[in-house]
Amino acid sequence: METYVEAGAWARLLTEIGGEATVAMSKVLPASESDKLVRLLNKFSEIKCKADDQLFRDFPSVGHDGTAVFYGSLTAETRSKLDEEVIRTAAEKVMSIFDNFVKKNE
Repeated sequence: METYVEAGAWARLLTEIGGEATVAMSKVLPASESDKLVRLLNKFSEIKCKADDQLFRDFPSVGHDGTAVFYGSLTAETRSKLDEEVIRTAAEKVMSIFDNFVKKNE
Protein backbone atom coordinates (compact mmCIF):
# COMPACT_ATOMS: atom_id res chain seq x y z
CA MET A 1 0.00 0.00 0.00
CA GLU A 2 2.94 2.31 0.66
CA THR A 3 3.76 2.34 -3.06
CA TYR A 4 0.18 3.29 -3.89
CA VAL A 5 0.18 6.08 -1.30
CA GLU A 6 3.33 7.57 -2.84
CA ALA A 7 1.96 7.23 -6.38
CA GLY A 8 -1.34 8.72 -5.25
CA ALA A 9 0.43 11.66 -3.63
CA TRP A 10 2.26 12.45 -6.86
CA ALA A 11 -0.92 11.93 -8.90
CA ARG A 12 -2.89 14.32 -6.72
CA LEU A 13 -0.10 16.89 -6.89
CA LEU A 14 0.02 16.65 -10.67
CA THR A 15 -3.76 16.99 -10.87
CA GLU A 16 -3.79 20.08 -8.63
CA ILE A 17 -0.82 21.74 -10.31
CA GLY A 18 -2.02 20.78 -13.78
CA GLY A 19 -5.40 22.37 -13.16
CA GLU A 20 -3.88 25.58 -11.86
CA ALA A 21 -1.34 25.71 -14.67
CA THR A 22 -4.03 25.14 -17.29
CA VAL A 23 -6.12 28.02 -15.96
CA ALA A 24 -3.10 30.34 -15.81
CA MET A 25 -1.77 29.36 -19.22
CA SER A 26 -5.18 29.64 -20.87
CA LYS A 27 -4.93 33.39 -20.22
CA VAL A 28 -1.89 33.66 -22.49
CA LEU A 29 -2.49 30.91 -25.05
CA PRO A 30 -4.93 30.56 -27.90
CA ALA A 31 -7.89 28.30 -27.16
CA SER A 32 -6.50 25.53 -29.39
CA GLU A 33 -3.37 25.33 -27.22
CA SER A 34 -5.31 25.48 -23.96
CA ASP A 35 -7.44 22.60 -25.24
CA LYS A 36 -4.27 20.52 -25.54
CA LEU A 37 -3.60 21.02 -21.84
CA VAL A 38 -7.16 20.01 -20.99
CA ARG A 39 -6.80 16.87 -23.12
CA LEU A 40 -3.52 16.09 -21.36
CA LEU A 41 -5.20 16.32 -17.96
CA ASN A 42 -8.09 14.17 -19.22
CA LYS A 43 -5.60 11.53 -20.40
CA PHE A 44 -3.92 11.63 -17.01
CA SER A 45 -7.32 11.12 -15.41
CA GLU A 46 -7.79 7.97 -17.52
CA ILE A 47 -4.42 6.71 -16.32
CA LYS A 48 -5.37 7.40 -12.69
CA CYS A 49 -8.48 5.27 -13.24
CA LYS A 50 -6.29 2.38 -14.33
CA ALA A 51 -4.05 2.82 -11.28
CA ASP A 52 -7.16 2.97 -9.09
CA ASP A 53 -8.45 -0.28 -10.63
CA GLN A 54 -5.10 -1.93 -9.94
CA LEU A 55 -5.18 -0.74 -6.33
CA PHE A 56 -8.50 -2.49 -5.80
CA ARG A 57 -7.20 -5.66 -7.47
CA ASP A 58 -4.13 -5.66 -5.21
CA PHE A 59 -6.02 -4.61 -2.05
CA PRO A 60 -9.64 -5.74 -2.43
CA SER A 61 -10.32 -5.26 1.28
CA VAL A 62 -9.43 -1.54 1.21
CA GLY A 63 -13.08 -0.71 0.58
CA HIS A 64 -14.38 2.77 -0.12
CA ASP A 65 -11.33 4.35 1.54
CA GLY A 66 -9.26 3.24 -1.45
CA THR A 67 -10.78 5.99 -3.58
CA ALA A 68 -8.83 8.44 -1.41
CA VAL A 69 -5.52 7.34 -2.90
CA PHE A 70 -5.74 8.85 -6.38
CA TYR A 71 -8.75 11.14 -5.96
CA GLY A 72 -9.62 14.03 -3.72
CA SER A 73 -8.41 17.45 -2.81
CA LEU A 74 -5.16 18.14 -1.07
CA THR A 75 -6.68 21.11 0.73
CA ALA A 76 -10.10 19.91 1.88
CA GLU A 77 -10.87 18.20 5.16
CA THR A 78 -9.60 14.63 5.15
CA ARG A 79 -12.10 11.85 4.56
CA SER A 80 -10.22 8.92 6.10
CA LYS A 81 -6.90 7.88 7.58
CA LEU A 82 -5.76 6.78 4.13
CA ASP A 83 -6.72 10.16 2.66
CA GLU A 84 -4.78 11.84 5.46
CA GLU A 85 -1.74 9.68 4.70
CA VAL A 86 -1.82 10.56 0.99
CA ILE A 87 -2.13 14.27 1.77
CA ARG A 88 0.73 14.12 4.27
CA THR A 89 2.88 12.27 1.73
CA ALA A 90 2.05 14.86 -0.95
CA ALA A 91 3.09 17.64 1.44
CA GLU A 92 6.37 15.84 2.13
CA LYS A 93 7.02 15.50 -1.62
CA VAL A 94 6.38 19.21 -2.21
CA MET A 95 8.66 20.20 0.66
CA SER A 96 11.35 17.90 -0.68
CA ILE A 97 11.16 19.59 -4.09
CA PHE A 98 11.48 23.05 -2.54
CA ASP A 99 14.22 21.98 -0.13
CA ASN A 100 16.22 20.62 -3.06
CA PHE A 101 15.62 23.84 -4.99
CA VAL A 102 16.84 25.97 -2.09
CA LYS A 103 19.92 23.83 -1.53
CA LYS A 104 20.75 23.95 -5.23
CA ASN A 105 20.48 27.73 -5.30
CA GLU A 106 22.31 28.61 -2.08
